[in-house]
Amino acid sequence: MITFTAAVSIILAIEGGYSNRLEDGPTKYGISGRAHPTVNVKNLSIKQAIRIYKEKYWIPCKVDDVPNIIKLSYFDSCVNKGVWATMKMLASITGGNQTTMFERLAGMDERVLAETFYKKRLSYYKSLPTWNIFSDSWKYRLEKTRG
Repeated sequence: MITFTAAVSIILAIEGGYSNRLEDGPTKYGISGRAHPTVNVKNLSIKQAIRIYKEKYWIPCKVDDVPNIIKLSYFDSCVNKGVWATMKMLASITGGNQTTMFERLAGMDERVLAETFYKKRLSYYKSLPTWNIFSDSWKYRLEKTRG
């Protein structure tokens, strides 16, 4: 069973420390200043980052309500793509909406769900104008979080 503690440890390992690239601005432990303008990213502690991951991503995305096979990938997508966009993507896979998708997940073949979710994430990244810049990083994170 993937717990928040296990998932956030993997995400922190993928994200690494501080960077300040033109394409995504100041980022530390995967927390970007653009997504979190009130956070002093440069001085962010791991403890603060973990709290942000739980309060801004794990809980709002209802990660505990998805099958274990996609839990890590779903959480990573919530972090990297955004809460609403990830929930919308999952709803499109289940044929439901953000309200009914969790019930619909129960009847789905988990391997098919995991593969479909992976393909949708990859397709999304390939559609971005920054694919040529970040493709190696995105492919790495997709493989590390794949269900």
